[in-house]
Amino acid sequence: EFFNKTGPLSVRRHSLELLPNIGKKHMLDILAEREKKPFESFKDISERIKLMPDPHRVIVERIIEEMEGEAKYYLFVKAPPRPEFSREGGGFYREGP
Repeated sequence: EFFNKTGPLSVRRHSLELLPNIGKKHMLDILAEREKKPFESFKDISERIKLMPDPHRVIVERIIEEMEGEAKYYLFVKAPPRPEFSREGGGFYREGP
């Protein structure tokens, strides 16, 4: 479902490009193929997109990256809470653990 419905993050970047080993070319190929017909499975993606890395592995790697908590964008995992900052004594410091 992700490969069929995901969209752009901004004018310059698509969420597909956040997946490991997916660059502009694979992104454009995926978008073109899903316009013709939605993907039915990971196997379907692999068969229709030339030289596509294993789609299942790509998703798993992205989820692991997000779970480590250092991603800028979160596609599959809830983003960790941001630290709260306070202004005291003319500077900023982080509150909490």
